[in-house]
Amino acid sequence: MCIEKIIRRYISMAHTKLSFFLIIFLLITVVTFVAELGVEEMSNEQEGSITQEFIAAAQKFVERGEIEKAIEIYERIVKGAPEDFESREQLATLYTRINQDEKAAQTYSKLLETDPENIMYQDGLVDSLQAAGKHNEALEIAQAYIQTQPEVGVHYARLAKVYEAEGNETAAIANYEKAIELGYGDKQTYLKLAKLNFFNEDIDAAEIALKNAILSATSASERQDVERQLINFYRYHGNLEEKLQKAEDDGTITYEMQKARAEYFHKTGELEKALNAYKRSLDMTISSYQKERISAELLKVYVQLGDMDSAIEPYQTEANSDTNSKPRSFTAERITVTSARIAAIYEIETARDSLIAAFKSQDKLEVLKTHYEGKLEENKDNPVALTILARIYWDERDYQKAAEMYEALGKAAPNDVRYFYYAAAALKRNKQPELAKEMLNQAKQALASSSEKEDVWFLGALATICIENRMYEPAIELSKSAIEKSDNDADSRIQGTLREILAKSYRETKRYVEAYDIYQESGTQSRAKNAIREIAKEGKFYEKWIPEQLKKVEMNPNDPNLISELAESYEATDKIKQAIEQYQKLTKLQPEENPYWYIKLGDLFQRVDRPIGKVIENKALSLDGDGSYVEIVDSEIINNISEQVTISAWIKPTGFPNTCTTVLFKGDKRTPNLSHRQFALWLFDEGCAYFDASPNGQFIRWIASNSESIQRNEWYHVAATIDARNDSVKLFLNGAEIRKSNFKGQNNLTKTTLPFRIGCSHEEEISEHASFAGLIDEVRIWNIARTEKQIRSDMNKQLDGDEAGLVGYWKFDEETQGRVSDSSPHKNDGKLIGNAKLEPYTRPILANLKNEYFTKSVAYYEKAIELNPKIYQRYNQLANLYIKQNQISEAEAVYRRALDAPLTQVRHDSLIRAISELYAEEGQVAKRIAILEEIEPKMQESVVLYELLGDLYNKIGDADKAEIANAKWLKLRQKEVNGQEAYYQRWFAEELLEKGLFPETTLKYATRALQDYVEISYHYPLTLGRAHIANDRYDDALRYFKYALSILSADASLDHFWKQVVDASKNANDKERYNQMLDALVNSMPPAYSSSVQMVTE
Repeated sequence: MCIEKIIRRYISMAHTKLSFFLIIFLLITVVTFVAELGVEEMSNEQEGSITQEFIAAAQKFVERGEIEKAIEIYERIVKGAPEDFESREQLATLYTRINQDEKAAQTYSKLLETDPENIMYQDGLVDSLQAAGKHNEALEIAQAYIQTQPEVGVHYARLAKVYEAEGNETAAIANYEKAIELGYGDKQTYLKLAKLNFFNEDIDAAEIALKNAILSATSASERQDVERQLINFYRYHGNLEEKLQKAEDDGTITYEMQKARAEYFHKTGELEKALNAYKRSLDMTISSYQKERISAELLKVYVQLGDMDSAIEPYQTEANSDTNSKPRSFTAERITVTSARIAAIYEIETARDSLIAAFKSQDKLEVLKTHYEGKLEENKDNPVALTILARIYWDERDYQKAAEMYEALGKAAPNDVRYFYYAAAALKRNKQPELAKEMLNQAKQALASSSEKEDVWFLGALATICIENRMYEPAIELSKSAIEKSDNDADSRIQGTLREILAKSYRETKRYVEAYDIYQESGTQSRAKNAIREIAKEGKFYEKWIPEQLKKVEMNPNDPNLISELAESYEATDKIKQAIEQYQKLTKLQPEENPYWYIKLGDLFQRVDRPIGKVIENKALSLDGDGSYVEIVDSEIINNISEQVTISAWIKPTGFPNTCTTVLFKGDKRTPNLSHRQFALWLFDEGCAYFDASPNGQFIRWIASNSESIQRNEWYHVAATIDARNDSVKLFLNGAEIRKSNFKGQNNLTKTTLPFRIGCSHEEEISEHASFAGLIDEVRIWNIARTEKQIRSDMNKQLDGDEAGLVGYWKFDEETQGRVSDSSPHKNDGKLIGNAKLEPYTRPILANLKNEYFTKSVAYYEKAIELNPKIYQRYNQLANLYIKQNQISEAEAVYRRALDAPLTQVRHDSLIRAISELYAEEGQVAKRIAILEEIEPKMQESVVLYELLGDLYNKIGDADKAEIANAKWLKLRQKEVNGQEAYYQRWFAEELLEKGLFPETTLKYATRALQDYVEISYHYPLTLGRAHIANDRYDDALRYFKYALSILSADASLDHFWKQVVDASKNANDKERYNQMLDALVNSMPPAYSSSVQMVTE
């Protein structure tokens, strides 16, 4: 029992982060005590149990990133339980993570004494010696394993890896080949061999290795990945057509090769050859996904050839088949956590949409429309023409014609009930409510006689059509009917989706009691709880509840739950003083138990008796959420924003027409990997402001506010900044920073060319998206990243328009012939689209907080911190309160105090950055340095601290101090990166390149990233090429740039490749040799890359 108590206490200490030295002392005591016990007192089972307890505690430290502490525990475990080889192995791994490579090597040596033939231990020993810089020892041991077991292939692969790391490519190739000869030849070995032969300029051998890698792949997806690499290899060497033709002639051509052949002919304009190759590739796959992709490309070729009959044939065939009226599938889709819809997918509509997309991609949609309009003139009841024209007219927002098409389809095919609902939706959007009502009656009659009237999924699909087109009454009927019929449905998705549709529809028709009841049934979900609060306010439930709650509190004056409910009701109805009174009662009932009450009081005292300072009377852009917006075309200065941007607007949403509503959007047409957004600001229907952008053509980086941050019919100032130079993205609400993130280490936004839109995106095809409903005013775009203070200082006043960095400014004060002017010098005037108009409004601005309430707010925040000093947000709330009152030194003091609190290192880093940003204005560099230097002694594990100090010392030209700070930053960053996957190691190398620091370390991590990355990506050799330039190794850089090009896929961005190569010049010490390298790279390009080469030379 004594031992167990000690162990339990130790584990508790580890979890509560008490003195680590006390914990270790306790562990030593336990280990010593256990060692001194006799066999009679301690069974093997008890010993194992004790060891596992300590291992679990060590793993907790690993999870928290406290590797040194975990190591110290494992060292004690290994000492006390020398037969625990798993712990010893874990210890070796942890040594590697913090660059204690010699200790790792010693540990692996110890493990090998017990298990000398363990391959993993052998690899660990050799890798550790190499990492420790003991290349000769690593080489000797790797060779010794071969001498001992000359017929074991893995030993030659290990030796090859040693030679590869040393740059001895010839020896590495020889040993990889020997490993393969002895049967050790997997996909990765062949890929390494291909890479080395490429560097050795043995192109034939590289090709053979890639072909063997294909044969060694263990799955179809792996095989196709390597096939694509082989195709890119051929493309780079300029013999793609020749190699693919040979494979065709030899009968060895694969699906990927045939597809590449088709793409090659397509790009070079040899359309007939492309047609034949696409047809053959279609016959070579059984994948429905691949067949759809190839079919889409075939349609494009037919359109380019002007072969209308062949282009429309798949659609015609599907339309005339017996199964075209049956859905391929019903699917409940939840694209995001906030979306809820049920969609029926029909084969005919899939074929129709593919056909429209093909013509649209070639800018020939008008040709398709004219063709089918002609068919309709020949036969006004032609269902094939009606179906495709209905969709074309709908997409063009010609709802009158769309309604006519759908109505005709309903009459021609009365069994397909959806046509009646689509016709009604088109009439509703065309502002013809009475005709829409009549059409809905026809729809109801058609459904009553439909064979699918009992199908829950079909009814849900109809309900979705209705709610997405604001036909709430039929949405209620359909979803209720579906819910009744789905009570026994095992698929809970359908129930949840139907209830969401029903509750939303009740709410929009102001049937608040019914909406409330539906949400109550799923009240455990935070989304439902948010909706319940909003509905109670809209339905004026609180006016009824408050008297009832008062009576309950009078009868039970010490019941905290009843008092809390009453306080929340007062708060929801803006009866702030009464809410404060109830929360104060709670602090007296539970003075030390619940910090939440004190936080509430701190918040509420900032809202009590706030007089109106002034009232802004002006005009704003009014949008109806039904396809209305403002469009700004051909703005070269906005299109070219690339390094820094600030966007802002005042918004007053009157509703959320769909899951996602657009506020501001600058981007191109949607891409599958969401790499098309320059910057975009959205609202989600749970009241969340959401900002995103695509860093340098990559998948988006996004940040968002909390749910319920944005309420209907209230004014909010929303702003966002991107500072790609400093890897920063921030979101602001009402002048205060609420979220921040990095920009994925990328130094550019994605440039786009489609018009900037206010209130709508270029992603109208996404069913969950809608245009904005409400008022928007004072839209501003800057090509600089503004500070929080700058944003807050001018958010309540109009600008002159000539401020530095302001590139677009729309006041919406007046319109001229359907246009609104840009008040910046750049004249990016906007056009009003749809029902967009200007509307007068008033917006009150509250005066400053009274001193007495400010003092009370501070006191309550302080009490919350006292009760629980481990919550970062509490300090942040208090500091922000001081900042709003312009009491910067007090805010600094709060942040400094938080640095002494038991918070995580991540939180401490946030605090250090926050302190620094308090003095981010010009002329305060010396003050920022002084503060950070004061903080340093107790924050020596902070990456952020040393990064900031290094940058600031460089600003003032103190190179010696900058060097010391940067060295400390490097050491901490290496601790973070070591042991992480290849992606983070490459990112670290990119970070070092961007800073222009530690070129040798950059090369080390870029090399390691390429070696460890097991997939195929041109980014890794591209980064390594840039690292070689930073080390003045221009011949090596040229090789890696060529290799990157050789694996660059046909649809990858050559612009990005060349930008990275050109950006590498800033890391080059010898500009002449860099330029020679660049010339050699340009001159080596095959004809397929001529357009990109031309761009670079210009």
